[in-house]
Amino acid sequence: MESSSGELELVLARHQALVELSSSSKEIRKEKRSMSRNKRFLTRHHIKNKVYGGNGDVWNILRLRRDRHDVWHLLFRNLDLEGAIRLLQRVQRIKDLQHHHEIYAGR
Repeated sequence: MESSSGELELVLARHQALVELSSSSKEIRKEKRSMSRNKRFLTRHHIKNKVYGGNGDVWNILRLRRDRHDVWHLLFRNLDLEGAIRLLQRVQRIKDLQHHHEIYAGR
């Protein structure tokens, strides 16, 4: 799947939102040290969801912190990366249309 600059911006914005869930760099470093000593904070996230034919192969597993894994599923349910990108593109198109209508409606 080829990415346009708009898609990349949406993905980067979503990534930034996830990063901002952490309150400070000191806490992040402390949490990373703790996680490296204790693997139970990491979860296995399937890049291609099992529902859509994904499997447990190494290439299809991403280790994520539990909170980020939970946020992914809160935002995107069981969508894979491509499905999430398509959803974000639809949201962006709707937002652009609303903005366009506001401009021409004289708001």
